[in-house]
Amino acid sequence: MRIVVDAMGSDNRPTPDVAGAVMAAREYGLDIVLVGDERVIAPTLAAEDTAGLKVDVVHAPEAILMNEHPTEAARAKKNSSMHVGMNLVKEGAADGFVSAGNTGGLLAVATLHTLRRIPGVMRPALTVTFHVHGQYILLCDIGANVDCKPEWLQQFALMTALYAERVLKIANPRVGLLANGEEDTKGNELIKKAAELIRQTHLNFIGNVEPKEVLVTHQADVVIQDGFVGNILIKTYGATAELILNLMREGGAPVAARRPGATSRQARPAQPAAPDRPDGVWRCDAAGRQRCCNQCARAHQRPGDQERHPSGARRDQRRRGRGRPRRHRALRCPARTRRGTRVAEPRRLSGRRVFNLIPG
Repeated sequence: MRIVVDAMGSDNRPTPDVAGAVMAAREYGLDIVLVGDERVIAPTLAAEDTAGLKVDVVHAPEAILMNEHPTEAARAKKNSSMHVGMNLVKEGAADGFVSAGNTGGLLAVATLHTLRRIPGVMRPALTVTFHVHGQYILLCDIGANVDCKPEWLQQFALMTALYAERVLKIANPRVGLLANGEEDTKGNELIKKAAELIRQTHLNFIGNVEPKEVLVTHQADVVIQDGFVGNILIKTYGATAELILNLMREGGAPVAARRPGATSRQARPAQPAAPDRPDGVWRCDAAGRQRCCNQCARAHQRPGDQERHPSGARRDQRRRGRGRPRRHRALRCPARTRRGTRVAEPRRLSGRRVFNLIPG
């Protein structure tokens, strides 16, 4: 199989484009054609190990940039890497075209200037594949058509279900419409009218689905929405994944040690318990120090101060009665001696003793 790769597509072109093409040629045994400015591609390709690989370069003097208007750039730059690459596919010299460039420009060049649409297809659509729990989930559209008509969504469902069945080998794929609820009454007018049209087809249509069905419950194999909603959906997924990774880095805890909804503060290592009373010690732990004041936090960071409040009161109160720790009195923090002093008093939160701030 011969694949054309737009070497001028990504933001950091051509380094990631060339490196990815070489990796694909090595892993999948593909014939690769790099399209773009040959003077820029040549030194980058020379730095890669291409021994035994079939990687060619076709010169294209122009490139459609990310900040350019898609339709205008597609009309003005006839010698862009997208034009040259897709014409190779149109002429039969290649089997496919791959680009990480301007999405709007890619669609404009393909539909208006080179490949054109398949007869009967109203609008092309963008699709992304999620591989979750060993199963594939297809989302369509994810940004090609911001404003859609019900007939377009019906065609998106037909094309995506056919792709899932023929390419991904999913027998009788389940098709759902992304909406704000699973009930048939939910959704805007576009969703309601599109649902009526999809029901008239031979597809295995399951009705409306919510975002959780995409990655959690996996009730649908194909999820259809307009490009505006689909683009926000995948960007939200990406931002959520990045947030989780950042919280893990800040907390320094493995995934198995974190509960859903946990914060980085809960993941901090707990203070070691006193050797004499490991189960009944009053102490300003990480949460207590933050709830008290900054001076308390600085004081407790010094060795030997874990068991004593800055006021001098002991936190390791002796046990009495039926083994319950003594409930100490509210203490005035010496860091706040003026009017409006905050008083730290103990309270129980999620099974732990912390300090609650109340006006003094």
